[in-house]
Amino acid sequence: MRENRHDHNGTGRIQIADLMITISKNRNWLFFFGLMLFVLGAAAILFPLISSISIIIIIGLVLLFSGIIQFIQAFGYHKWSGLLLALFSSIIWAVAGIILLVRPIESVAVFTIILATIFIAEGILKFILALQMRAMKNWTWVLFDGLIAFILGVFLWSQFPFSALWAIGILSGANILSTGIATLAIAFSLKSE
Repeated sequence: MRENRHDHNGTGRIQIADLMITISKNRNWLFFFGLMLFVLGAAAILFPLISSISIIIIIGLVLLFSGIIQFIQAFGYHKWSGLLLALFSSIIWAVAGIILLVRPIESVAVFTIILATIFIAEGILKFILALQMRAMKNWTWVLFDGLIAFILGVFLWSQFPFSALWAIGILSGANILSTGIATLAIAFSLKSE
């Protein structure tokens, strides 16, 4: 008989054994993913201004194309009120994308604040995840990864606005690099078991 996948206090969390089985089945992908994150993180750290502006340009392009697609899709609405709302929404997306593409330096400053907030939240969530993974070997790497994300977010807030031009590239790179290291550590621990 298969054992219950939920813990006894009714929270519905998947048991650590199930998590380890799932990760073990995908350890080669986990290793490849960790290696790619490591390389991308190192490149972002080495070229912070280029990576900062590149991130903004990519986001700008995504917003612009999303706006264009939504604009085209809006004409599928048959109700006039739905059409106007969809057109308005698509224009907002497209204009936001154009602003990022036309004013990337100013956009970097805005995204610096957004990134700081994301890093702080990510750090808290990874800390909680690490506590749930305590039964796994090398769970402390996930804890370390969360600590790095949290510290980077606080640092970014404290240095604003002077750090805006280089911070997105370096901090994104450091965060990606630490996630790559944590992922590689988990993959290596699974290969050695």
